[in-house]
Formats: sequence, C-alpha cells, structure tokens
Amino acid sequence: MFIDEAGVNIAMTRHFARSPQGSCAYGTRPDGRGKNVTMIGAMSTEGIIAAMTFTGGTNKSAFEAYVTQVREKQSL
Repeated sequence: MFIDEAGVNIAMTRHFARSPQGSCAYGTRPDGRGKNVTMIGAMSTEGIIAAMTFTGGTNKSAFEAYVTQVREKQSL
C-alpha cells in the first residue's frame, strides 16, 4: 500500500498566459488568499483504495480519520 498527501491553495493561478502569436490573452484571477485544500489517497496493486479531501492542512486527527476510513473501506 502506498499513501500520499498533497495540498493546494485554491487561489493559486498563473500570473501570465499564452495566446496565439499576435494576440493578447485576457482573463481574471482570484484576488487575495484562498483556502488550503489537502488531498490524501492510498493505492495498492489492486488500484485506488480510498481518497479524501478536506480544507486545511494535515494534522494528527485528520490523518487518523483517513487511516480509519481506509481500514473500514478495506474490510468491505
């Protein structure tokens, strides 16, 4: 089993864009600070076992909740 955790801020966006040569790229992007979102997932040789996303960073209680979720899903 392989467990991985990653996080992203939902306000993250590029400051520059690409467009066809000779034209400008126009658009908007979020201002200010967004919320952090954490994703945790587990895989085995049989495929994805369980995935969980939540707002904020990973801490002990969040990881314990995930491990409990994975254990319950495996027993089904």
